[in-house]
Amino acid sequence: GTFTRWAGPKVVSASRVVPGDKHTLEQALEEWMTESEALTVKRRLPDRTLWEAQKGFFAQMKRGLGVGGKSYYLAGALEISVSVTTLEDGYSHVALSADVSNTQHTALSGATASAATGVVMSVVLLALVPVAMPAFLILPGAVGVGIGAGIPKVHRRQAARVQLALEQVLDGLERGEIRPKQRMPGPRASAFVRIADELKRRL
Repeated sequence: GTFTRWAGPKVVSASRVVPGDKHTLEQALEEWMTESEALTVKRRLPDRTLWEAQKGFFAQMKRGLGVGGKSYYLAGALEISVSVTTLEDGYSHVALSADVSNTQHTALSGATASAATGVVMSVVLLALVPVAMPAFLILPGAVGVGIGAGIPKVHRRQAARVQLALEQVLDGLERGEIRPKQRMPGPRASAFVRIADELKRRL
C-alpha cells in the first residue's frame, strides 16, 4: 500500500494465485462480498469491481450484531477493489485492495481535536490561576497532546485488521471454502428473517 509519514497506510492490499477459473472465482467473490462482508457493488470496471459498505437499517443491524460471527472489517473501508486475472488452466490471480483513507481522516481529525482541546484547557486554567504555574494546570494540554499522538495508532490497527480480512478472503478461495453456492429452488430468506434468526440464537 501507500503510506504517509506517520498516520499509516491509505491503501492495504493482498494478492495470490488460487485454483479456479475467472468466472467461478468472480461469482464466488460476488456472493461472499454481498452476503458475508455486507458490501454492495459500487462500480463494475473492465478490469475490476469496486465495492462499498451496504447502506440501510438491516445492513447496520447485520454488522452491529456480528451476524455469522463476523467482524465485517471490510465494510469499514471506504472502498474495496476486486480483480481476477486468468493464468494457466485452472488457476487465476486474485488481487484485493482496500481504501482505508477514511479511517486515516478520522484519526487525523481526532488527533487534532484532542490535542487542541487539551491545550485550550491549559491556557484557560493558566489564565484563571495566574499565580506560579502549578504542574497540574498544564496537565490537560499534555494529556490532550498525548491522546492526539496515540490516535494514529488506532488507524494503523484498523488498517491491519482490514489487511488481515483481505488475506482471509484469499485463504478461503485457496482452500475452496469460498465458492459459488448451489442455489436450492424456492424463495431465499429475507434479510429481516436472517437477522431475526440471529437474534433468536443470541437470546
